Amino acid sequence: MSLVLVFFLAFVLLFSFYVKIWIRIIVAAYYTVVLYLFSRGYKELISERDSYVEKNGYNPDNQKDLWALERFWDEKSAYVDHYSGLVGVPLFIFLIYSYYTWFSRVEERKHKVFILLSAIPVGFIYLICMLFFAMQGYQP
Repeated sequence: MSLVLVFFLAFVLLFSFYVKIWIRIIVAAYYTVVLYLFSRGYKELISERDSYVEKNGYNPDNQKDLWALERFWDEKSAYVDHYSGLVGVPLFIFLIYSYYTWFSRVEERKHKVFILLSAIPVGFIYLICMLFFAMQGYQP
């Protein structure tokens, strides 16, 4: 899912023509660092669980195994929740800023209507990306 988010971010950054280039570079650098740290920590959590299962096996009737699995899910959920805010909020602010600058520089009313209409699918894709990102920490 992180790759889908990276492609969405790249698309938004590349086509935000009315946003200054230095702002786009800062946003790209921020998301490069945040998504790198997220993927590294997420892989560590998964490898810890895999090593536990490899070492101890997994028996759903054993309380110790159930406790370890629940602890793993809690850590994973908390980890994804923490990064959801670091990913979702700045992206939302950048999208609003990008649309505002685009909307304010266009003169014709017809173009402004098209810009507002284009915000609907972009917002929908944003919500889907954030939903799938948050689902990485889903706890059954």
